[in-house]
Amino acid sequence: MGIDPWGGRFDDRSYIGDVCKRESEIVAGEPIKLPPKWEGAPERTEIPYDGPKVRVAGRIVLQRKQGKLIFLTLKDWTGEIQIFIGKNQVGEEGWNLALCFDLGDLVGVDGEFKKTQTGELTIFASKLTFLSKSIETPPDKHKGLNDPELVNTLVNNSAAAIDYLATIGIDLNNVAAFGGASVKRIHRPVDENGKTLSVGAYTIPLLEKACKERENLALMTETTVKKILTDENGTVIGVEAEGKNGGKITVNAKAGGTANGTAADGKLPKV
Repeated sequence: MGIDPWGGRFDDRSYIGDVCKRESEIVAGEPIKLPPKWEGAPERTEIPYDGPKVRVAGRIVLQRKQGKLIFLTLKDWTGEIQIFIGKNQVGEEGWNLALCFDLGDLVGVDGEFKKTQTGELTIFASKLTFLSKSIETPPDKHKGLNDPELVNTLVNNSAAAIDYLATIGIDLNNVAAFGGASVKRIHRPVDENGKTLSVGAYTIPLLEKACKERENLALMTETTVKKILTDENGTVIGVEAEGKNGGKITVNAKAGGTANGTAADGKLPKV
């Protein structure tokens, strides 16, 4: 690409911490109604935001790739902020540059400081500047978090979960590669036309329906687990929870993975 791996000057940039203090300059517009993602899906609304043009620089500490979108977390000594990079917004050259980013790289970003639809402060990039390449692997922030045995268990038992979901009408047999993965490993739902659906919006209603159809299962929302119960060997045998109205609930695990819940009066309270 003809880019100096050691970068150059990047003048007139602001500290990330100072940019985050400018949240009050972000202006929300009138909500815009959007068409449902598929037939029968709920209506959606989107709030447009306008914000100041900013220029920041920092080190990439997190990176997520989703098709033609890339989300970075950029950090300097004053704070950190999310960076939204869209292929259409930064152009072909900027997008090809973004695809070369690695954790630890130093980059400069010009863009608009505003919010995502979930309310997260974000700089929507319009221009990217490469400042320096990290040739050393960044230190492990959560040493020991990646448990090989746990990963092996999850991977080798995932087929059973997919098969179970199919028995209650949730079809996730379409497999694709997302997030920069080199192999197809993500199970996703598609409609009758082969269009990808939102996993959460598709599965949650069907899971709720399946729960309501089971007489031996109580679906408790707005319930907070307060304590995990264990036996003398450290095995988890249940939880203590609190309902929306303060009702105390104890859920005891039983053989076969079922559970029952009781309150102080021996009845399952409404939560």
